[in-house]
Amino acid sequence: MLPRVSVNISEEVLSGNASATTFVPGIILKANQGPIGTPTLITSERAFVDTFGVPDVNTPAAFAVRQYVKTYGNAYVCRVAHSDAEYGSCNIQAKVSSTDTTLVQVKTAYKTDSYNGEVVSLELDSTNNKLWLQATINSTLITSIKETINYSTATADVLETVLEKLVNSFNESQAVYVLENKWVGKVVADTMPTAWGLNDDALKGTVASGVSGNTGITDTEVNAVSDLFDGEAYAINAILAPEFGTVAVLNHLADLSANNTFIAIGSVSANSVSALKTALSGIKNSENLALYYPDVAYSDYETAIPASIACLPAYINTDISSQWLAPAGVTRGTLGLVTGLKVSLSESDMSGLYTNDIPVNCIKRIPGTGYVVWGQKTTLVESTQFLDRINVVRLVKYVSRQIEVISYQYLFEPITTYVYKDWTAKVSEVLERVKVGNGLDAYQVKMDDTLNTPETKKENKLIGQVKIRPLEAAEYIEVNFIVTDTVTVTNTLGGNINA
Repeated sequence: MLPRVSVNISEEVLSGNASATTFVPGIILKANQGPIGTPTLITSERAFVDTFGVPDVNTPAAFAVRQYVKTYGNAYVCRVAHSDAEYGSCNIQAKVSSTDTTLVQVKTAYKTDSYNGEVVSLELDSTNNKLWLQATINSTLITSIKETINYSTATADVLETVLEKLVNSFNESQAVYVLENKWVGKVVADTMPTAWGLNDDALKGTVASGVSGNTGITDTEVNAVSDLFDGEAYAINAILAPEFGTVAVLNHLADLSANNTFIAIGSVSANSVSALKTALSGIKNSENLALYYPDVAYSDYETAIPASIACLPAYINTDISSQWLAPAGVTRGTLGLVTGLKVSLSESDMSGLYTNDIPVNCIKRIPGTGYVVWGQKTTLVESTQFLDRINVVRLVKYVSRQIEVISYQYLFEPITTYVYKDWTAKVSEVLERVKVGNGLDAYQVKMDDTLNTPETKKENKLIGQVKIRPLEAAEYIEVNFIVTDTVTVTNTLGGNINA
């Protein structure tokens, strides 16, 4: 067996009952352009638009991510597309001895239909002897450098050199098109293209045939993209595929999260509570999956935003304090971008979903506060005291990751009493910080010869044991309110105050 550190997590329920990292989700979505199947760290709205294009009514998750990175924080974004996605392309051509000949080939940088019908042109100002390339991209005119060429006297090799400079300049100025000079290998004796500049007309190519692949995407394609986040290559805290709320995708994300330090966040688009409960059939009971409902509205956007992506601000607000706190309630769960709910829910509806066989966390409107995440359950409903709550699951993932990092220091080291004490001290230091940060009520760390027996040492194993008792979050508050003619108030410093 290859040397490694293995952290095994189990739950032990007895009687009785941080250093927070910046929250970075991994989001799988449809987009109008951008690399397919390549997780990309997006740190600004501008970076998102430059990479994945301007969202439209058919890409609600992309719209939500654009608002998220603009307002809250970073995200790894990975575009998924159907296999029929194609590049858009066109050729800028001129007549050479009566034959249509390509001077410049244009191809979209990504498989997309966003720029179908757009024009890329080669412009000639015969008065000032200037030649350049230009196109309008996202309502902005993009041009190459302008090179001097006297077209009436220029030879084919001169045109080749000028075109190469224009193509390189244009490619460096934007990330939408990739241009290629096709007028290559020319010598003085070669025939020049028919002059197009006598009336200052341009040679134009109209981009066509691009397909974004935003329709017909299969669960298999989504799951294959989500597998890219398996392992440690991308430091994410949660994974979600907002537009793909099928049983196959949600279960796959849950399984993926079970072997990683992130949690899966999901939602199912349904126009009623009864339809939602039907759609939930077959979803796993898992401590690694949290579901949200209903879809929401964002300002100036007509398409419903999936609840899974709408709730992300609750997580990042939580991680500003500690990721082992509950990402819910008015303190951390208020969703500033949400302007409405696509399905109206009664208190009975929300209660029924929270105690459902597959628990669902609802988003509700609180007058004077706004729209708030009102629940923090995972889909685990088996007999458990802790792992059915998101804050505890994220606490366990955080602690296990810290212990794993510490434990790597002791691979290939001799199994000695010093190692026992050093490992115990370092792990205890982490747990004490979490305890002080209100993540733990108590903990116990052990590594000694009772765990590391002569038999285990012969197998080159080093064994430690960690027990933690998480602090539970209040979800039900009962206040006994009594109206009386005499009130005795207890002073917080001791004693009574009669009013």
